[in-house]
Amino acid sequence: MVLREALTSGVDRIDASDCYRPHAANLTIVTKVGAKRGDDASWNPAISPDELKRAVDDNLENLGLQTLDVVNYR
Repeated sequence: MVLREALTSGVDRIDASDCYRPHAANLTIVTKVGAKRGDDASWNPAISPDELKRAVDDNLENLGLQTLDVVNYR
């Protein structure tokens, strides 16, 4: 609901967790890779080439996109 209101208000850049699914043609999606949650909810490094590729692929799938505009490395 908050994201929908932001889009309606003219926001055009969202630093998105891959659990969000914003849909707007003029929206720039920014997401992050390089860490994953541990069993205790801590953030742990996930920086091997395979982990980074998996994170990008997961973001694409979870966001329903074919490309990501910006990927930040934690």
